[in-house]
Amino acid sequence: MIKYYIRTTGERKLDSSYSQIEYELLIDSDHRYIDFFVDQLERIGNDDCVIIEDDCVLCNNFKNRIEEVINQYPTKIINFFQNHWAAYFKTHEST
Repeated sequence: MIKYYIRTTGERKLDSSYSQIEYELLIDSDHRYIDFFVDQLERIGNDDCVIIEDDCVLCNNFKNRIEEVINQYPTKIINFFQNHWAAYFKTHEST
């Protein structure tokens, strides 16, 4: 089961598009961006997950669309970006 995490400082209101998924907030109240990110990766461990920044707006049918790509590459770490073409980059092969 894929878990969803939203990285936030707790100061921004999440877009209504987040109602598509069940998620846990990762709140960086100390504004230690990089340290906080590394701490959260260690906490999450080997769980299958999607980490989303709090300023994203999720596309329609987000959960199905993202899980379809993740299922195609089960041993990869994937960075998803939005630009003039929807792109994803496989960045790491798990062992």
